[in-house]
Amino acid sequence: MSPLPLASWDLWASMQPAFMQGALNTSGLMAGGDGVECTKCGRHYKLKSSLRNHQKWECGKEPQFQCPYCNYRAKQKMHVARHIERMHREKLEMLELSERASLTVKEDKEVPQNEVAQ
Repeated sequence: MSPLPLASWDLWASMQPAFMQGALNTSGLMAGGDGVECTKCGRHYKLKSSLRNHQKWECGKEPQFQCPYCNYRAKQKMHVARHIERMHREKLEMLELSERASLTVKEDKEVPQNEVAQ
């Protein structure tokens, strides 16, 4: 079965309910190139998939990710990571130094004789 020609698709889309008109086209973008809008909060997205993610994880929900160093909270884990890099860089650097130091200590320890393979 071959796909509908674009003219047929546009005709079919024009016969759909009003809330669907403009949202249906072959690229997944809102007709006119303006993107799609969240009906709850009014945010705009270029892709319908981005709007779906927004509605599923963000819109109307409390931030679920907490910075371990302050009261900052975010709805996306990546935003907390970016916040830590920007606002708590010195703590990250100290953590990295202490991790490197503990690795060096482990490497320098000698293996007891009874654990050496013969």
